[in-house]
Amino acid sequence: MDTMKTDCSLSRSSRQTCPHSCIPLLSEKEEHWFLSPNISPTAFLVDRCENVYVSGWGGGINTSLHYPNSGTSGLTTTPDALQRNTDGMDFYFYVLQRDAVRFSPTQGPLYASYFGGSGLYEHVDGGTSRFDRNGIIYQGICAWCNVSNSGFKPRYPTTPGAYSSTPPASCNLGALKIAFNLDGVKAGAKTLDRRTNYCVPDTITFVDTTRLPGKSYQWFFPDDGTTLNFGPEGDTVTHIFTRIGTFRVRMVKYDPQSCNGSDTAYVTVKLGNNEAILHFEARRQDPCDSLKYMFVNESTPAADFRDSSFILDYGDGTPPFYTGLDTFPLFHYYQNAGIYNATLTLVDTNFCNAPQTITYTLRVAENVIAKFTDPGTVCVGTEIQMDNTTEGGETFTWTFEDDGSVSHDPYPVHTFNKAGRWKITLEVDDPNTCNKRDSITQEINVAAPPVADFDFSPTKAIENTPIQFLNGSSANAIHYLWNFGDGDTSSLPNPSHQYLRTGTYNVCLTVTNAEGCTDTKCEEVSAIVVPLFDVPNAFAPGGKNNVFYVKAFGATKFNLKIFNRWGQLVFESSDPQIGWDGRFKGNIQPMDAYAYIVNLEFTDGTKGSRSGSVTLLR
Repeated sequence: MDTMKTDCSLSRSSRQTCPHSCIPLLSEKEEHWFLSPNISPTAFLVDRCENVYVSGWGGGINTSLHYPNSGTSGLTTTPDALQRNTDGMDFYFYVLQRDAVRFSPTQGPLYASYFGGSGLYEHVDGGTSRFDRNGIIYQGICAWCNVSNSGFKPRYPTTPGAYSSTPPASCNLGALKIAFNLDGVKAGAKTLDRRTNYCVPDTITFVDTTRLPGKSYQWFFPDDGTTLNFGPEGDTVTHIFTRIGTFRVRMVKYDPQSCNGSDTAYVTVKLGNNEAILHFEARRQDPCDSLKYMFVNESTPAADFRDSSFILDYGDGTPPFYTGLDTFPLFHYYQNAGIYNATLTLVDTNFCNAPQTITYTLRVAENVIAKFTDPGTVCVGTEIQMDNTTEGGETFTWTFEDDGSVSHDPYPVHTFNKAGRWKITLEVDDPNTCNKRDSITQEINVAAPPVADFDFSPTKAIENTPIQFLNGSSANAIHYLWNFGDGDTSSLPNPSHQYLRTGTYNVCLTVTNAEGCTDTKCEEVSAIVVPLFDVPNAFAPGGKNNVFYVKAFGATKFNLKIFNRWGQLVFESSDPQIGWDGRFKGNIQPMDAYAYIVNLEFTDGTKGSRSGSVTLLR
């Protein structure tokens, strides 16, 4: 960093008489700021709204070159900053509003952010930053430099798809682009399909390409003089063109709160009535073991095409090429069997439907071999699109034994509505191959689904009484999933459930069989819950009451602690469904009286607690 020096050695008390070549009188704080720069500026821009952009870097090398106060620590950042923290040796970007109207002790810049890796000293050697008047930074950075003798390098911030995210041996070039979107409202107009040629009549969709919202839009269509006004939804509009001609559509995008208020964009479309009808074919050539095809272009109107009206792509990786109608027929050898999508694209903009592409699918093979993927096992009612993997083939005949239906679609969709094992037969004809015909038959297993069913009791709600569910599903059901309608579930065949709140719940049982087929049944269940709890005074492990439970109804929060006579905590639970079995660390505890403390909070917001003793009986 170069600095300018002035021969002025006046004391602070005498600076009022300082000559003009000396710095003006500053406060101590201002003087410290003036003599202690944070960054070395690298680029400066005024955008079209007259906002001021500055980029620079500090710390690291600056410090090593005897500028000990240089560094990026303590600089202002805005809430939308790309990076709000610094290691003291990063890049720094800020944007100052026109006339500095926002730069005050209480209101900072429009934007301010650090950029750099933690523990890396980013810098530049000059001439590596460009701004454009749309408020976009293109910054080159000497980045990811060595920071220790061991060569360890923290991660450098890169975006997905970056050219490289691998640490270099020493410094490397970091390329950074930031679109600040602070330069006012911007407009950009295109057709949705990015075409310019259309045939009348046609409905064309226009879009704002900036992907930045506007407060309102105005579109003008010169073909019929229509002006349309919209709110924010006007970023996408449609218009029907019925006249032939070239029309320049105008979009005005408004945002009264932006510095420029509005922006205008234009898009030109050409409407005509000279549509070309595209048609081409590929015909297999002899001998049968040759993979040679003749391509014929029968598009019209033939007399109006030029020698570069089309692009032909054989679909096998051979480079596409321009061609005219008079160069056909064309011959091409395919090197390997396979499925190829040859395409013919009209690119002659003299026609209103250019560009337009048509595709001709070729199933190339020396011998036709009928094949399709084994569908395996499915459930009754399953709809399947058959996966045809045949080599070669021009016509296909599928026969489905389950209902006797026949399809000639290469990839038919079929619904299997009957349980059982059914044959699927595919016959394939291809006169271009040596064997002409082949067929294959496979079986599909169509499994019957289970039937879900259940009862419950009590059917009429009884206060603070759990609901017992009785599974009545079909015998082929092997997995169960109960949804009790209150957020709780169970996989038990016959669960019991205690609700926490009074109400009516939609309980659903979903059952699954061995083939993975499912069925679901739902019933409404009512519950009455009065918040309360009760604590027994004794229990006998190995007996009828072998676990100590606190019976709680309507409790949303629960905590139970049990202590032995020496004050040692032997059990704790936060779920009333989990009780004490009389063991501590797996060891059976002796018969004795044990102290407990229980605290609860109920669904109505009330709280309860109790302490006492419970006797463990042996």
